[in-house]
Amino acid sequence: ISQARGFFTGSAAPGAVKVRHRQSPMAVGFFANLSISGLILSYALFLLIGGVWAAATTGAIHTFYGGLVSGTVVLFCAFLASWEDDKKCVAAGVHIDLMLAACFTLVFARLTYKSSEPVLKMDRFPLFVIFTLGSACHVVAMLLKKPRKAARPLPTGQAHKQQ
Repeated sequence: ISQARGFFTGSAAPGAVKVRHRQSPMAVGFFANLSISGLILSYALFLLIGGVWAAATTGAIHTFYGGLVSGTVVLFCAFLASWEDDKKCVAAGVHIDLMLAACFTLVFARLTYKSSEPVLKMDRFPLFVIFTLGSACHVVAMLLKKPRKAARPLPTGQAHKQQ
């Protein structure tokens, strides 16, 4: 019990060796890049909720499955982008999300165009417009928020040549 005293009170027993505990990776890195991962998370929720809404309004269950799968993949990108300790995971999450969002924008724009022509598919038109605009806004927001490398200063000898 005397050795456990330091655990509960915060002070170590006299003569005890202080052990430095390493924090778990979940406490250190997870949600450290909240601005980027939060943006990706909001897009994943947009796709998930949009898939449920599309299935409810149009009656096509495949839209629910599409929203579920695409939202889950984007959610995994948010998980990757949230690790600050591993720059490769952050880069992979951000770039995979950007590629997916750009592809979704093109697909939704094409579906918007195709659903505007026949009168029978006009009930899907507002849905595809919302998905197109949401995906395009996400791509623009990600490009504005994307972490960039710091510019390297010019060598001292080349600073005079540019002037």
